[in-house]
Amino acid sequence: MAERLLAGSHRSFRAAGLFLFRLERGFGIAPDQLALLATGDPEAVVRRVGTAGPRHGVSNEKLLAWLRALAKDHPLDLADVAPDYLAGRFERLPPDPRAVARRASEIAPDLLAGASNTVESLAEEIRTTGSFRLLWD
Repeated sequence: MAERLLAGSHRSFRAAGLFLFRLERGFGIAPDQLALLATGDPEAVVRRVGTAGPRHGVSNEKLLAWLRALAKDHPLDLADVAPDYLAGRFERLPPDPRAVARRASEIAPDLLAGASNTVESLAEEIRTTGSFRLLWD
């Protein structure tokens, strides 16, 4: 249900100056938690939630600067903002998904945890779905 609500309403809420996003995924065990903030600015949402990767030296401010630099080259729409996770979709498919995957794995090395998670698999995910994610353990 959360996925349908986000897919159908996220952009409409943003246009109205509100930010609807998934704060926590339940992974089928519990319901996803959605949140709504009175801002259309994703940076304000990331700041308010406090998303960071402290184990890897990624403060909230460092993450925001990194996101600004990425969005300058590859605009994106965040739909999931959690304390240790960000996800969304690129507005246009980046011309070099591998370069974006490499950038993502540098700021969020936990993306590469596990035998099947490589820069190539992240690039393929970007290439085939247009999705974007960062996570810290």
